[in-house]
Amino acid sequence: MESIEQILESLRGWQNLSPAPMDKPAHPLVALLLAAPQTSEALAQASGQSLAKVLAALTELELDGRVCNEAGRWFARPG
Repeated sequence: MESIEQILESLRGWQNLSPAPMDKPAHPLVALLLAAPQTSEALAQASGQSLAKVLAALTELELDGRVCNEAGRWFARPG
């Protein structure tokens, strides 16, 4: 059985660890799509961007493999 001092010493090592990085979506549209699939129009309204800007961004994100479109709704791709 370990002594209290040994236990406390081992716990002090945890204080020296850097916090794990939080994975945040790099793009605001991806963040919206992680919450729920949406249409292009709904994304434009939710993001406050013009539909043209949203469609351009979605095209780039689709080419990067970060989103996909199925039956008119956009989905964030895992990974």
